Amino acid sequence: MAEAIADQEGLNPTSIKYFVPWLAKDLAQAGSSSWLLVRDQGRGRVAQWPGWCWPGIEAPAHHQKAIDKVIAALPNGVNALSVDGQGIGIYWQEPDSLDLIDEIEAKIKIIYLSIIEL
Repeated sequence: MAEAIADQEGLNPTSIKYFVPWLAKDLAQAGSSSWLLVRDQGRGRVAQWPGWCWPGIEAPAHHQKAIDKVIAALPNGVNALSVDGQGIGIYWQEPDSLDLIDEIEAKIKIIYLSIIEL
């Protein structure tokens, strides 16, 4: 699934959030965590991954293990990862070519499966 994320005025899309919603059977494993990890913009706590930070609540340790599996291989246009009550999302500034959509989807699924298998 995907949704446009607009700028602060709500006028111009700044990125697209691609996400995989939680399946009902996986909600217990997913837990009630909500977190956002963003490319470092000089705000928030520095994360263990160079160039990334936590603007709010940090992901639990088992979620961070899942992030560890994909973060180094994310395309440059990815500017955030998130988990919330809806599911797992990757925020991406789409380039002219959409060739990387399959790669983005694969990374989301790796995080999803890593979280629910713990």
